[in-house]
Amino acid sequence: MLSNQHFYYRTIRRNVIAMGNLFKHIQLVRYSKDTFNEIDRIIVPLTYAGKENFITRLYQNLDLKKPVQVLLPRMSFYMTDISYDPSRKISSYLSSFNKVSTTTVNQQYSGVPYDLTFELVIYVRNVEDGTQIVEQILPYFNPDHTLSMTFVDSMNLTRDVPIILENVKYDNDYAGPAEETTRIVTWTLTFKMKTYFFGPVNTGKLFAMFLRIH
Repeated sequence: MLSNQHFYYRTIRRNVIAMGNLFKHIQLVRYSKDTFNEIDRIIVPLTYAGKENFITRLYQNLDLKKPVQVLLPRMSFYMTDISYDPSRKISSYLSSFNKVSTTTVNQQYSGVPYDLTFELVIYVRNVEDGTQIVEQILPYFNPDHTLSMTFVDSMNLTRDVPIILENVKYDNDYAGPAEETTRIVTWTLTFKMKTYFFGPVNTGKLFAMFLRIH
C-alpha cells in the first residue's frame, strides 16, 4: 500500500537543474581569418526545450534581411525518458538516518534507482562553431562525469550521480525554399543520468525508530 504521508522533494527538477548547470557556461570564440586573433567571445545561450520545437522556432523566425548569426549559436536540452535501473537495486529495508536532536532522528529508506535520459542539442551556423562547442564537452565524459547531489534536505544526504555520454550525432538541416536555403548545423548529444527517487521521511524517538526498522 502506498503511504498516506505527502512528500515531494522536487527530484526531477533537481536533476534537470544539475544537468543544465553542466553546460550553461560554454563559450564560443570568434577568430579573425588572417591572424587567428580573437575578435569576439560569447557564452552560448542554453534553453530547456525539445529539438523539434526549438528548430521550428528558428525556422519560423528566419529573416533574410537579418544575419542568422544573431540567432545562432544556441543550445537546448530536455529530458526524453525515465526508466527503472534494476542493476543498481539494493535492499528495500536499508535506511539512512539524520539526527534531529539528542533523542530524535529522521529515518528514510534507501533510494530507488532510476535512469533519466537527456538530449543536449547544439545549433550553429557553420561546422567550425559546432566542433568548437563539442570539443569543450567531450573531454569531461570518459564516458561519464559524476556529480554529488543532495536529494532530501532534511536528511542531509548526498549521492554520487554518474552522467554517461551515450551517443553523439551530427546533422546538417536546411530551411526555406531552394533559392533561399539556410543551413543550420546541429549536434545531438545523448546522456544517461543515473539518479535516485526517495520515499517519505519518518521522524521519531531514537529507540523507537530502531525497533521499528528491526
